[in-house]
Amino acid sequence: MSNSDKLSLTVNGLTVTNQAGKELWSTPPLNSEVTAMQLSETGNLVLVDVRNVTLWESFDYPTDTIVMGQHISAGKSLESSVTDEDLSVGDYRLEVTDMESAAMEWMYWKLSMDPKAFKNSNEAVSLMVMNDTGLYLLGSDGSTVVIHVVLSDPLGFRIGKLGPDGRFSISNFMTDKWVLEIAEPFENCDIPFICREIGLCTRKPLGGTCSCPPGFRNQISGGNCVPMNSSLSLPSACNATRDGSQLNSSISYLRLGPELEMISIPGLPRRFAYEELVAATENFKTHIGSGGFVQGNREFCTEISIIGNIHHVNLVRLKGFCAQGSQRFLVLEYMNRGSLDSILFGNGPVLEWQERVEIALGTARGLAYLHSGCEQRIIHCDVKPENILLHDNLQVKISDFGISKLLSREQSTFFTALRGTRGYLAPEWLTGSPISDKADVYSYGMVLLEIVTGRKNCSLQTHSHITESNNSEGNGLSSYSSGSELRLIYFPLIALQMHERRRYMEVADPRLEGGVTSEEVEKLVRIALCCVHQDPALRPTMANIVGMLEGGLPLSEPRVESLNFLQAYGQRFTETLRMQGSNEQNELGLNLHMNATSNGASSGTENSLSYITSQQLSGPR
Repeated sequence: MSNSDKLSLTVNGLTVTNQAGKELWSTPPLNSEVTAMQLSETGNLVLVDVRNVTLWESFDYPTDTIVMGQHISAGKSLESSVTDEDLSVGDYRLEVTDMESAAMEWMYWKLSMDPKAFKNSNEAVSLMVMNDTGLYLLGSDGSTVVIHVVLSDPLGFRIGKLGPDGRFSISNFMTDKWVLEIAEPFENCDIPFICREIGLCTRKPLGGTCSCPPGFRNQISGGNCVPMNSSLSLPSACNATRDGSQLNSSISYLRLGPELEMISIPGLPRRFAYEELVAATENFKTHIGSGGFVQGNREFCTEISIIGNIHHVNLVRLKGFCAQGSQRFLVLEYMNRGSLDSILFGNGPVLEWQERVEIALGTARGLAYLHSGCEQRIIHCDVKPENILLHDNLQVKISDFGISKLLSREQSTFFTALRGTRGYLAPEWLTGSPISDKADVYSYGMVLLEIVTGRKNCSLQTHSHITESNNSEGNGLSSYSSGSELRLIYFPLIALQMHERRRYMEVADPRLEGGVTSEEVEKLVRIALCCVHQDPALRPTMANIVGMLEGGLPLSEPRVESLNFLQAYGQRFTETLRMQGSNEQNELGLNLHMNATSNGASSGTENSLSYITSQQLSGPR
């Protein structure tokens, strides 16, 4: 509207006309005549009839802003303006969707991606609402919380706005000033068109910088990239004719590279030349680690497409890739503390209890996002400590998506060949049953037990160390060693037995030396045992596990009748290891015997038979 435009209220509704009397906008046809217009305390403009029935309200037609008390139902959206001055519709839209609708559009951010967001339900979303405690996505009944973004300060007046730059921000007006609470996406380069139509965005520590592609320069006015040589513009070239009789060039043969050489990845991660990686790593001088299995083109492309399209604080970020000849490399963000297995089972400093809890929580959040926060459901299929990476300040990120499985929202299970790592495989993998995201939950439960005990779920210990672990019913522990002083311990069975006796401190890592209480150990052991129920339907979802770890949901009680399989499962597992190692029994037994004699009951990787074989089973990808 301009200063000369006029807003009129009649019995037919609201009308905006210009100085010449031309109608610019009006409310839609109403069911009855308007008798009054009301402006509520929340900012909602309402037209009512003689019976005080609402005929029209401004909250049903959001622009770029949501305020406290406003409801935006599924299918409606906030639309950005072109600029702060030009309020016509811009390039960005924040849509409330029930996740069932399909649209041809570029989705670059979701509310569930925000680190402050918590997913409480898998129910379809029906509306978005904001109040003094946070921003909520609610289910069809209007009360079930599907996703909740916690906002700390309940005082003041809060608004959410989709800005002209494509960022969704929430601000709180307190003590005569606006305080910014959320602004997402945080990274400039995550926003489409942040550098206009053909500009290039380069990530920097303090934000992205824009530049133009080769052959283009930045236009002084407007910031667009224009051709370096403006003597021939593209529109005129499309309509131009030229005599080409004097041009003697020709193409008689054009060779295309292998399929992978032509790969195009959504989101455009950088493609590195093999020579660049050789130079950057000094010919791969420092070897941090490697995957346990050789990937084919299909698995390599799968991992690129998955990591390249997911963004979560607890998932490793893809920086680029190399696909040159037979060379296949993924360039990932550097996690300077390495993998969880090297820290948990190594000879370095012992992880404190709170560190272990934070690692467990970060891993659970990452898996919950894969299962319920992505456009497609992603089942990792190989959750284990080797694939959990750590950085300073307890940053936890899940990696290695080479054998992951993508499912549509309508698909809950799938059948496939065996994949994963022995010791973390759910029973349904071994019985040929349908696989769901609950297979990841089982693997997470095994990892959680290892975090508690500080030992591999199946490892060697001296007889004296485990004397009290034999139960009164005579269910002895499986053993395999070259001498009577060594036994192979299946710790999930130990955890179950100690849970039944409420002797949780005997499960905790002895290296903690009193740095944890029985109640704290009980919490993680109970969650872990619920994760490894034989029946997948009895296992909690990863979203519920996050809630239990955070304290927002009550702890579930493990069902012992669905855990009795651990006795046979552990025995079968150790017998398989015994058969697998029979050809090398003398050499292996001697090495283990010597290590145990010199070092005692070490829990390091050199004494873990599970570690020795952890790279030997993943199955066809």
